[in-house]
Amino acid sequence: MKAPLLANLLAAALLVSAATAQEVPPADPFGEVPFDPSVPAPGAVLGHELGDRFSLHHEVLGYLEELDAASDRTILLDYGRTYEGRRLVLVVLSSPERLRRLDSVLEDLGKLADPRRLGDEAEDALLDRTPVCVWLSYNVHGDEASGTETAMAVAYRLAAGTDEATSRWLDECLVVIDPCLNPDGRDRYTSWYRGIAGTRPDPDPRALEQNEPWPGGRENHYGFDLNRDWTWLTQVETGSRLAAYRRFNPQVHVDLHEMDYDSTNFFFPAADPVHVLIPAHVRRWGEIFGRGNAAAFDRRGWPYYTGEIFDLFYPGYGDSWPSLGGAVGMTYEQAGGGSGLAVRRSDGRILTLAERIEHHRVASLATIDTAAAGRRALLGDYLEFRKEGVQGSASRDVACFLVPPGEDPAATAHIVEILMAQGIEVGRATASFYATNARSFEGEEHALKRFDAGTYLVSLAQPLASLARAILEPRPRIPEAKFYDVSAWSLPYSFGLEAYWTPEAVEAPSELLATPPAPEGGISGGPTGFAYLLPWPRRGAPALLSRLLESGFRARVASKEFRIGRRTFRPGTVVWLSGENPPSLGEEIERAAREIGVEVVAAPSGRTDSGVQLGSDEIRRIERPRIALVAGDGVDVSGLGEIRFLLEREHGIPVRLVPPETLSGRHLADYDVVVLADGSYDSDMGGERLKSWIEDGGTLIGIEGGAAYATAAKFVEVEYGEPSTDAGKEEEDTKDGAREQGPGPDDRDPKWVRIKDRETEADEKRIPGTILTVNLDPDHPLAWGLPERVPVLKRGVSTFALTEGLSAVGVFTEKFTLGGYITPRSEEALTRRAFLVHARKGEGHIVLFSDDPNFRLVWKGPSHLFLAALFFLERPPR
Repeated sequence: MKAPLLANLLAAALLVSAATAQEVPPADPFGEVPFDPSVPAPGAVLGHELGDRFSLHHEVLGYLEELDAASDRTILLDYGRTYEGRRLVLVVLSSPERLRRLDSVLEDLGKLADPRRLGDEAEDALLDRTPVCVWLSYNVHGDEASGTETAMAVAYRLAAGTDEATSRWLDECLVVIDPCLNPDGRDRYTSWYRGIAGTRPDPDPRALEQNEPWPGGRENHYGFDLNRDWTWLTQVETGSRLAAYRRFNPQVHVDLHEMDYDSTNFFFPAADPVHVLIPAHVRRWGEIFGRGNAAAFDRRGWPYYTGEIFDLFYPGYGDSWPSLGGAVGMTYEQAGGGSGLAVRRSDGRILTLAERIEHHRVASLATIDTAAAGRRALLGDYLEFRKEGVQGSASRDVACFLVPPGEDPAATAHIVEILMAQGIEVGRATASFYATNARSFEGEEHALKRFDAGTYLVSLAQPLASLARAILEPRPRIPEAKFYDVSAWSLPYSFGLEAYWTPEAVEAPSELLATPPAPEGGISGGPTGFAYLLPWPRRGAPALLSRLLESGFRARVASKEFRIGRRTFRPGTVVWLSGENPPSLGEEIERAAREIGVEVVAAPSGRTDSGVQLGSDEIRRIERPRIALVAGDGVDVSGLGEIRFLLEREHGIPVRLVPPETLSGRHLADYDVVVLADGSYDSDMGGERLKSWIEDGGTLIGIEGGAAYATAAKFVEVEYGEPSTDAGKEEEDTKDGAREQGPGPDDRDPKWVRIKDRETEADEKRIPGTILTVNLDPDHPLAWGLPERVPVLKRGVSTFALTEGLSAVGVFTEKFTLGGYITPRSEEALTRRAFLVHARKGEGHIVLFSDDPNFRLVWKGPSHLFLAALFFLERPPR
């Protein structure tokens, strides 16, 4: 009897225990936990609790240094500096034992990233011992300022938490925290806020502290959106970060943002469209991480949404770029960006900085928790994706891209540099070879095509095959009409370079490049000459021209073609005549050309073999341009920053930022060129003073909104805006006779169109960033040296009407779409409309672009049109 009684008692106890377990929820791994008292909390070092005020970058670094000194779970690494000199750092966190052998851990992660390094090593053993690397990126947009505060909270939890969950995370994960991707922008915002803050935060959206002034803190020092730069690496922050990223090769990357204060929280899965090269396991894990985050938010009653707004199509985001390499890249968004310490939402509720930090903190820890639980599976999926890349099975219909060095080998080398900085492998042919079934980017098919030595080859049998294809391919597959960003971006198109692809692997004598090729420069044809010739356009040519002009050397430009020996020099060739320059001319050109990496040709005589002679009046004088770039309220920060960076950083061309009132003041005469980037300008800006300045010889360059200002102010008589897309519609509707009318309203009447139909109508007109071809006038100074057809990125529908008395330098003609989304209706509307126009006004010039020729500083082809406007338009001598 005793045994059955004992059994019954045990069974009853188990039932009670089970019932109790169901009534008491499990411990919350993201809530309050005990901490090691020897490790300082953020408030102990900062002098304020997180959420009470914004921490400046030097204060954040001070705390992270204290944390690193106090905890054996952290390593603080510097990986670069910003343009303003601020440190870029990573906090690496894991178990003390693992951090002591960090180099060997990174070696293992490197083997997963490149399975060719595995050799005979057993995959199971590697997967068993390797932690999953989780990389958390905060504050890529500077005024989304809760991110860096959150980074400190997450780092403290991992460095000092003594609970079981923290221990488990550290055992399974190597966590990398980038506390601030954009310190310059963030300090610009937080310093401003702290400078105007009162004793208590004012949550009224109309308050000054809720409305940051121009230029704001979102972008970096040069006004670049660093969350669009992952593929192009134009900015020092991006290049430095990707070099560090490639050292760690994470399997999970989260880019934490903030959005409008009236929103809630967003995390993955992503919205459509998703790029077709994003691997299936990334989408699957996006669902898994989303469920983990949702459970943590549900427990707290916090609202959120998934699968809306934020897509995974453009490759330059902080989620899509890692995903194309096999990592699970995700964007998280929290309400409240740019909203100070507290803001009143439209529902009346106050959203505080402390809440924003807590939401991001829980999402970050939930992500680490999910990654720890799925460690081996995440590593396995990542490895399999990289193996598929090596085997060439990740990209079945394209096997190789080929890019000949062409007429501008320095520009082609720049593309190679961009690719290699991302870890993409590039080979170079050591001898000429033939490729079968080579297809040009324009669609020409060659059963057998010869390529010269020096041609670059990007095989898609490599670990980063999907990333390489996404960046290079001429036409990404378009899944639908709605895009959060642009719909096309091909590097060869943006540089205006010749490129090919093949469906089969290319057998060619080649070498795999270990470092990017360095452009070679100097004088060819002899150390001295009657004249020195610089072909245009070339990468480095504007820099060399500007340097010599600034040094006082006189330069000219050929307006007509000529030939010397076997070499033809097209219009736009820059000419330095020895006879009108100091004796040091050749020596200075040689030195500068070598430094910049551009070829200059020495001409032994002023007599050419055909075409104009070097003493002809067609060899026109170039004046050193004094350039004013208008900056201030209403000016697009990114458009302005692109121009400034292009001039002063890429080419060393002096430029001065001036306020709008300069255009109506007496100091306007100090400038030869005024540039208006995209933006919204007051209609009376400049007025008659600016018109007189143009007539006296000034050049006004307007881009997008700058062009809209110039046309609205009647500086030039040309229609600029949205072309009609309804031509012939009425005739089409009535060509078969009067339409039978039912008892209800005519469904063509806009007053009766459904919302869904309105959205469809808008999508049919929309051009979200599409690669089109413009036909250039090769005889116009702005187009000198360029091919007659040049790819440009068209965003939006605004263009110029062809107008008598106006030079239409670049025009959209038939069959002009190269890649991206556009409807036949929009194509028809753009036909015979202009991208670039030029008007002569008195002694001066007006140059207008319908779209940004310098977009994101990667569109080097159309950028030459902009640069030519600085140098090649005739002005009265000063």
